[in-house]
Amino acid sequence: MLSAEEEFAHEMAELRRNYRGLLLNMLTELNPLRERLIHGSLSKAERELIILKSHQFCGTGSSYGFPEITQTGRTLEHFLLDFPDATPDDSLIRFDSFLMAAQKTIDAII
Repeated sequence: MLSAEEEFAHEMAELRRNYRGLLLNMLTELNPLRERLIHGSLSKAERELIILKSHQFCGTGSSYGFPEITQTGRTLEHFLLDFPDATPDDSLIRFDSFLMAAQKTIDAII
């Protein structure tokens, strides 16, 4: 029989593996938008998808022990909302930080 601490650790590991899958799906959705962002050709719907995904992961990153996801997601979301006419370069810096944090997290979860 597992102790309460061992059971918690086991359950948290399972939740983190599930979170990894969510991150992988998010990267699959957002990576193709990177090129469109570079060229300044994002549609309004694509921009809103980036805002939605960064908001969703901003809200969950720290809960799963990944504060970098929360921080970079919040930065990206607020930047896109506050500066809708920002240059692609300015947006790309924040977008890449978010994507790199997501990949780093994926790599860290076994």
